Amino acid sequence: MMEEKTWKLIGTALRVIKSAMLMLKYQQTIVLRLCTPKTRCLNETLEYSELIPVIGDYRPIAPQLGEYKFIPKQRWLNSLDNDAVVLLYHPYAERSAINKLRLLIMKYYERYIFTPYNLEQIVPFAIVVKGCRLVMSHVVPNEVAHFLQNHGPKKVPLGKPNDKKPKYNLGLIEENRPHHLFGLIYQLS
Repeated sequence: MMEEKTWKLIGTALRVIKSAMLMLKYQQTIVLRLCTPKTRCLNETLEYSELIPVIGDYRPIAPQLGEYKFIPKQRWLNSLDNDAVVLLYHPYAERSAINKLRLLIMKYYERYIFTPYNLEQIVPFAIVVKGCRLVMSHVVPNEVAHFLQNHGPKKVPLGKPNDKKPKYNLGLIEENRPHHLFGLIYQLS
């Protein structure tokens, strides 16, 4: 009797995993022209109706682009409004898969933010662009490329290196670099 219950639980778990892998990969939110995000000061509470918002109000100081130990959504939403791509990953996702996804994003964009996020372990990766997100159970390069080509922002170069605007950088591990510098550093290492 106990063995039968165990097998039923295993069967249910396998069905959940299979459905997660086959789930609708593109979760697009219709962005209405009337729905313009606003900046909100720290004394104002920001709430979002979705676990992974693709548009919404945010804090006024934009984050420095790059990789973070953690950056809250009210900060990275500001970056979406400025044509950046945000890569979210579960903190315990496979390092090799995170690195694979990181290199894919860096191949296409100079404006990105990487951060751990409270995602489900069965779908540990998400790419967020303004108005759309791709949620993945594992990294499939063709899916990522297709998503970015169809939904990602146009390639926008980094701002001027001497940009004097204050930037949020709490938890910044490494700021992103222009592609030509990344390629040079990659070749030298």
